[in-house]
Amino acid sequence: MVHLDPGAELDLGGIVKGWAVERIADWLQRTLHIPAGLINAGGDIQVWGSPDHSQWTLQVADPLQNQGAMSGAIRLQRGAVATSGISRRQWQNTDGSFAHHLIDPRTMEPADTDVLQCTVMGQHASQCEIIAKTVCILGSAEAVGWLNRHYDRHDVLWMTRDGSNYFRGNTDTLAEHWSGFDPDHRFSLI
Repeated sequence: MVHLDPGAELDLGGIVKGWAVERIADWLQRTLHIPAGLINAGGDIQVWGSPDHSQWTLQVADPLQNQGAMSGAIRLQRGAVATSGISRRQWQNTDGSFAHHLIDPRTMEPADTDVLQCTVMGQHASQCEIIAKTVCILGSAEAVGWLNRHYDRHDVLWMTRDGSNYFRGNTDTLAEHWSGFDPDHRFSLI
């Protein structure tokens, strides 16, 4: 239950895809007994496998290249992946400045961020989606501290405007789960 003060608004559009993906995946597994599956709603993905289909490989688009170029792949048997970023949904304002769809709630303007794209791997699509959007909004300078305070069981990879890659997560399984990625900056789980 949420109580809102008069005049306050709550927009859940930013996390509804992840929430819906989780519910659909749960229904398919519990009700229809589907042994392996992948649900993808615009980059918010929930997967589960079986002994016959033990691993999924998900490609991650490179935000610095033309559409279709890939940065690398994520491999997982069960869990979720979500990607958010500013490079696809952007436009030019009448004054010539560029804007994008990720709104910083502190300013109510498009986030002033160095992060082009963030991909998160965890257990639940809605949590991964929240983390990806928040890292994009906060930017690299604040992201690691925020992640350490709030999320200790997610792998998070983000790419910045200058082409740097940052990884915060389980560095022991980086090569196994994040094929093709060699981050410039690595931060282990605390």
